[in-house]
Amino acid sequence: MGSRQISHHLLFVTSAVMLLAAVSWAASPQQASPVQPENRAASAKKIFISNLITVVPPIRTGAGQLRGPMVQPYDAVYAAMKNWGRYEVVLTPGEADLVLETEYKTDCRTRQVVIHERSFLGEHDATIPQSEVQTICVPHVTLRAFDAQNHSALWSSEITIHESRLYGGTVDQSFRQTILVLLNQFARFAGSKTTVAVPKEITSAPLPSQLFTARKVFWTIDPPPGGMKADEVYGEIIKTMKDWKHFQFVDQATDAELQFELTPEARLLIRDTKTRALLWTIAQPVRSALLQSNRKKNLKASMHGIAGSLQGLVRSTGSNPGGRMVMAEARQ
Repeated sequence: MGSRQISHHLLFVTSAVMLLAAVSWAASPQQASPVQPENRAASAKKIFISNLITVVPPIRTGAGQLRGPMVQPYDAVYAAMKNWGRYEVVLTPGEADLVLETEYKTDCRTRQVVIHERSFLGEHDATIPQSEVQTICVPHVTLRAFDAQNHSALWSSEITIHESRLYGGTVDQSFRQTILVLLNQFARFAGSKTTVAVPKEITSAPLPSQLFTARKVFWTIDPPPGGMKADEVYGEIIKTMKDWKHFQFVDQATDAELQFELTPEARLLIRDTKTRALLWTIAQPVRSALLQSNRKKNLKASMHGIAGSLQGLVRSTGSNPGGRMVMAEARQ
């Protein structure tokens, strides 16, 4: 074979290989460029709002009862988003493009406070130092945005409300201002040129519709604290829920519509099993105690309160705000 024939042959083979490679590349599925989080938020049309409560302050007896905001963060966020009109607010995550999670949590700590009291001792007055233990709880409000399709995190922001604002009758104003700032941060992230306003009149927002339509539930339970046995802490609430017969408890999450997560902090987290999105949280405060037996007793009482709140919530068909109270007292 001459050199010219060999050259033509190699050129033909090379061209054929390149053509086959091009055809193969065109036929194979191509990976789309990842969508930027802000673009996902900007293109979304429907949004679902969920309610997460992380830590509930412990109950204090006597005149030192802790006080929370009269306006609940979830209600304020829902009202503001409806009023804004940028997204259609829906009541199930399956309908939504975005999930906006509203989290309320408190960091509580105790401190020794010295109080000087003046006593009259005959001819000499004396100032006698007295001390008492105070519990200071600092609230935080966080907003998080998730892609409803794959539950990937898109954005989040948290604001701490300074403890000095909790005393003097400015609790509600502080929470309103906090939520206003967070929502406008989210609006800027989503590329909106309009601002969000929190309405003056805030009513109880509707609850996620799955709380009333779902029947099949899968339980998950976190280990109880301090070496307590799970049956001792959680057994009573699970029995109460089963005796109620409103829900059918299944053995596999794939067979369930909702997932109930019980935590040692006396919280019940309710999730949609299909999207893994959080729907709602029911939390009860737990009385502090020194003895293990009393801690167990108080935790069981709070679990009992969770069961009662869940029953009241479901029976309300979305109209009763009682089940959403952040700082509701545990039953005695």
